[in-house]
Amino acid sequence: MVGNVKQHAMQDESALTMYLPYLQAPSPEFFSFMTFLVRTSNDPANLTSTVRESIKNLDNEVPISSVATLASEPRFNAVVVSLFGIQALLLATIGIHGILSYWVTLRTHEIGIRTAIGATQTDILKLVVGRVCFSWELA
Repeated sequence: MVGNVKQHAMQDESALTMYLPYLQAPSPEFFSFMTFLVRTSNDPANLTSTVRESIKNLDNEVPISSVATLASEPRFNAVVVSLFGIQALLLATIGIHGILSYWVTLRTHEIGIRTAIGATQTDILKLVVGRVCFSWELA
């Protein structure tokens, strides 16, 4: 059992992890691949050739299929969350536009009368935004 292992960006660091020897795994079919993790304070891209050579020195028959760094996962999560945020902002904007359009449609005659009496565009804008933003009634 080991502590301070973080498999992915959203995992709690206090979760414990248990490692089993490959040959003692409960079902070898389930573990058809192995993952080798290396922690470094340097650039991980510069370390890949050293790690490959070290593995080949230990066992020349071990295949190394792919090498990847874990640094890209938080960036991916940030992009996904940003896209959802942009989508929420777009939906909120469409909703506010719909409410404003509906209210102005209902009050077209009132706005026309206020304009005829001498209300400026600023007055009409204050009326529309104030009524829509600060009241629960639309009709």
